[in-house]
Amino acid sequence: MNVFWSKRGVVACEMHAPTLESDEWRTQGWQLVPRLRQGNATVLQCQFCHGRPYVHHTRERQEVNDD
Repeated sequence: MNVFWSKRGVVACEMHAPTLESDEWRTQGWQLVPRLRQGNATVLQCQFCHGRPYVHHTRERQEVNDD
């Protein structure tokens, strides 16, 4: 799925980003997120679908032995 971002830092999928032909697309400076940017440690995702603009990796909780 393609992910887009605006100059203001808003990240959206195709469903939530403004259309390419819209004034909003041009005035807010929307662009397709480059594939190179998606390969970094922080993966971007639609903040409208997921509640935040980046994938949140949960860490496995290590059990502590109380011996």
